[in-house]
Amino acid sequence: MTSPSSTIDPAEWRIETPSLVIGAPAYLLAELGESVGADRAAGREHRETGGVLFGRRTGDGVRIEAYRSVTCEHSEGPGFRLSVRDQESLEQVLDSASQEEAIADLEPVGWYRSEHRDMFFCEHDQSLYQKYFPFPWQLVLILRWSKTEPVQAGIYTRDLNGRAKFRCSVVIQPQMGGQRPAEAVWEQEPQAPAPALPAPPNEPEPAWARLGLNHDPFPPRLDTSFVRVSTQHREAVAELYYGVKKRAGLMLLTAEPGCGRREVLESLGDLFNQQHIEFAFLLEAPKTLERFYELVSYDLALSSVSGSKVEVLSQLTELATRQNAAQSTLVLVLDDADPLTAEVLVDVCLLDNMHNRHGKLMQVVLAGSPELEERLAGPELKELNLLISHRQRLHRMDEVEMGEYVEGRMQRAGAPKEGMIPGAQLAVIAAKSKGLPLEVHRLCAEFLEALAAGTGVSASDSTLRLQSVLDQLRQKPEAE
Repeated sequence: MTSPSSTIDPAEWRIETPSLVIGAPAYLLAELGESVGADRAAGREHRETGGVLFGRRTGDGVRIEAYRSVTCEHSEGPGFRLSVRDQESLEQVLDSASQEEAIADLEPVGWYRSEHRDMFFCEHDQSLYQKYFPFPWQLVLILRWSKTEPVQAGIYTRDLNGRAKFRCSVVIQPQMGGQRPAEAVWEQEPQAPAPALPAPPNEPEPAWARLGLNHDPFPPRLDTSFVRVSTQHREAVAELYYGVKKRAGLMLLTAEPGCGRREVLESLGDLFNQQHIEFAFLLEAPKTLERFYELVSYDLALSSVSGSKVEVLSQLTELATRQNAAQSTLVLVLDDADPLTAEVLVDVCLLDNMHNRHGKLMQVVLAGSPELEERLAGPELKELNLLISHRQRLHRMDEVEMGEYVEGRMQRAGAPKEGMIPGAQLAVIAAKSKGLPLEVHRLCAEFLEALAAGTGVSASDSTLRLQSVLDQLRQKPEAE
């Protein structure tokens, strides 16, 4: 019999700020991965699933040792959105755990759900998290499944403000042999003690914490919180959402790389989730018409057997009509649309023409670079260009807009006073970043790191070092 230590191969993730170590046996993760999308693999209409994670608290975190699914009647569509009756089912799972012998000595350490679009954490998820899993050590797994790739798990834990924050994603490897070990336990068999290793040095406190902030105001990757602070990006989301609500049909969003186009679309997707608007979000440009309809069918979880254009169009019409009857609509979001062939773009025009006496049945958001708009203006796509009802162009930030954005991020991070990044420094950052948000984040983070360098530097006395920091940044050559 194989020893548990060689069969389980527990995985472990270390989360920072606040510190938390999360562990789980590999076979348990594989079971969760295999359960996700099982109906779809069997050719049945897919509905998202979810449930409760059970485990134990350790000295520095939690380890997941079991899970129990929660019944969802899917009264609001195929997503894992819990109705009042579903929440009663969740409460029953939580209450009865202590009476089930297999998990009687475990406690709820979080919850999980599947998702076939992306690892969005919407407000419905947030309210569920706060209501039923309120402790700082409880976590969430969002399991994103795909027909062609292994299941990915997005790990969320609480930030210092108590709200769920995405930490990392991991690929779940399938089980070898397909069998769970009969006597698997978390603890490994007794072994000779390994030689003691020196304790790792304590990681230095991040610059933003030393400056009295409650979280990192300038993370290395933009997220949807970026949109809430930037005026032009908020307006772009509002305009696109307004176009969808009034059934305006085809809309266009363009931006240079690094200007926050994807974050605008993700924020739009959050709004759709909150308002229960069905949408397909295609992150890649399909190279053929067949691939286009395959991706649309896949992302909307249509029960298409052949995936042919005729069959998918028929089911899209049925779904759009049902959405219309429910006072809602159906949306297709196509990001990175520049490489789309003329053949695919002509069929996008076909989808835009789906309508009844109340207006467009399907709304389409095309997103890409400024060159996409130039291409649409050409004679080959003249008809499609004339159908565009809303055009949104994201531009680089000017110095005034960037100053408002930076100050807004600092205030949200709990800056004890205004002007921690002074006007002279903002001018340097504006010039070096050329108004690109990602570059603004990098340069601001660099400035905060320099500001907090050394020991005992606080927000009140760090202003004495401003001029030397400004000089350092001015002397650095601009990136090519």
